[in-house]
Amino acid sequence: QIVGILKQMKETMEKNLAELTAEETDAVASFSAMKSAKQKEIAAATASIEEKTQQAGDLAVRIVQLKDDKKDTADSLAADTGYHAELEKSCKEQVVEYDEIVKSRSEELVAISDTIKVLNDDDALELFKKAMPALVQVEVSQRELQRKALAVLRKYSHGKATPILDLVAVALHGKKANFDKVLKMVDDMMSALKKEQSDDDAKNDYCKAELDKAEDTTKELKHSLSNLATRMQTQKDETEKIKTEIKELSAGIKQLDKAVDDATETRKEEHEAYVDAGGR
Repeated sequence: QIVGILKQMKETMEKNLAELTAEETDAVASFSAMKSAKQKEIAAATASIEEKTQQAGDLAVRIVQLKDDKKDTADSLAADTGYHAELEKSCKEQVVEYDEIVKSRSEELVAISDTIKVLNDDDALELFKKAMPALVQVEVSQRELQRKALAVLRKYSHGKATPILDLVAVALHGKKANFDKVLKMVDDMMSALKKEQSDDDAKNDYCKAELDKAEDTTKELKHSLSNLATRMQTQKDETEKIKTEIKELSAGIKQLDKAVDDATETRKEEHEAYVDAGGR
């Protein structure tokens, strides 16, 4: 009877041990699978942190470059704004001067044109363009013609010093004024005045074109400065986002490490209980 009881106890213990061994085997397998999965998660999170750290570093470099570009653009804008202001002031002064010159030159051209009409009068041509002896009546008519031409010049000079008209007047004042030479001189002066007017027109157009160009450059620089500021802010926002993601990944790794540590401690306790129960 005792032998039978011992035999029964042995069978029960062997059965219990077999069950404990199976549970231990399952627990070891589960723990190994869990640990492997956690380690993969940790490795992936670590790799992601390294990648994002590199991205953050690249962004920091780009932000520094953008700051330099922004400073250079701001300096260029300041210089261009100063140039634009000076150019605008100069052009306004030139416009005023240009208007005065155009007005004065127009009056001179009218005066010279009227003088030519006087000197080209049919009677004058008849009188002075023929090879004639210097008769008294010719001298009288010549003085009358001189007087008329000088009156035209005085009319347009308004009592002011006008170099071109004064030069014609000097030529006409001579007692033996050569009207062919005077006409030639007047024609040359008209050509010179027209040439000067053409040059001044070109200068005026150039000033306006330069002013438009400066305005366009200023607009472009302001647009570039605005774009650089936007890009810098975008880079900064992206950097902050990456830093936040790195913090979250680091926190996740800590949680994974703790989970593995807790699971390892639990596995040790389970294994000790198995050994105490007779397992190996």
